[in-house]
Amino acid sequence: MRILVPLRADWQANTGGDLILLSRWTCWLRHLGFSVDVRPPPWPDPASYDIVHFHNLGRAASYLRYAHRCRKARVWTVTTPLFWPTEEYDRYGRPNLSGWIYGRLPAGLRGRVKALAGCFSASAMGCTLWHELIYSWKRLAEQFLRTMDLAIVNSRAEADQLLRHFPRVPVEVVYAGVDARFWSDDQKLWAFEEAPVLPLSACKQRTSSKDERDKRQFLDRLCRNTERTVDVACVARFDPQKGQHRLLQALADTDLRVVLAGPDNPRHLGYRRLCQRYASGKTVLLGALARAQVHLLYMHSRVHALCSWYETTGLSGLEAGCCGARIVMTDRGGAAEYAGALAWYADPTSPNSIAEAIRRALQTPTTPDLRSRVRQHFTWECSARRLAAVYSLLGRARAHRVA
Repeated sequence: MRILVPLRADWQANTGGDLILLSRWTCWLRHLGFSVDVRPPPWPDPASYDIVHFHNLGRAASYLRYAHRCRKARVWTVTTPLFWPTEEYDRYGRPNLSGWIYGRLPAGLRGRVKALAGCFSASAMGCTLWHELIYSWKRLAEQFLRTMDLAIVNSRAEADQLLRHFPRVPVEVVYAGVDARFWSDDQKLWAFEEAPVLPLSACKQRTSSKDERDKRQFLDRLCRNTERTVDVACVARFDPQKGQHRLLQALADTDLRVVLAGPDNPRHLGYRRLCQRYASGKTVLLGALARAQVHLLYMHSRVHALCSWYETTGLSGLEAGCCGARIVMTDRGGAAEYAGALAWYADPTSPNSIAEAIRRALQTPTTPDLRSRVRQHFTWECSARRLAAVYSLLGRARAHRVA
């Protein structure tokens, strides 16, 4: 079966969870015998493929015309939307002046203002963002989803939200996975899963030589220490939606050693500076880490806390949990379906709730065994086999339709 995976236009400048998801699925699907072609725009003639699998409903405007081409070519189309409504975040989660503005705009106008702001901060997406400004993202997303034969979501919670906002979309749940690096000792499996899939390496964000030197020195100190010297870690891109500044607010009156690590979202380049203003003397802010460096940080952390305004999966928490850290997760999104009762959950709107969840996690005498849960339910192989079964059903339906 021939699968085409179109990459979004800004895939190099704006890395994200959708790229990890499609990369790991591609790796395992090829292992299972599928022919998977991952292509940046301009995308090829869809007629030579059996299925075209789009990722990230947030880029619906850029995919829409090609999705119509796929329908005309009678090719099955599926999407992994990674969808969660942003109304609560837009109204209450944005810091500074943007939060004041967005919180007072009506919902219909809010999306157009976001598109207008994006037109001047994300050149690779400029053309499609102008379309969002003119037609609204919601309308374009509805049109895009009408061209889809199936939406493949990563949690039941995401399915519920998608159907609440787009009621006529056929939905299948395929849970995502956790990289083998965090739950297996088989280094050959690590290398297999993390082998490059994308056609080019993503553009690296520029960092100063001092930042790189500070990062190396910090990680070298971790390597020399056998104990968990980081009280609270948070691995995520620096983005108001991830809420790192609220995490720092929640821990302002504590003496905890906190480490925040991740790349900058190119549409929120000033957010890291905001977090620096909230940081105490025991807080360390690092840039993007390689997977081996992320693993090292998890192994030396007592708690990993990511209390975003929403998370469709919360995979960074599962990674940390597999490395022995206790995990505090947001109560918005699908994270609870992955971690279950083995995590502590916090309300992202409340620094007090975040602080209390971290306090309870630190005081718990035993660390939950998340590694066993992940090995049983949330490996990338399990995820890809479930996705392969969905593809095969579509393939049989295609054969029946052609006949």
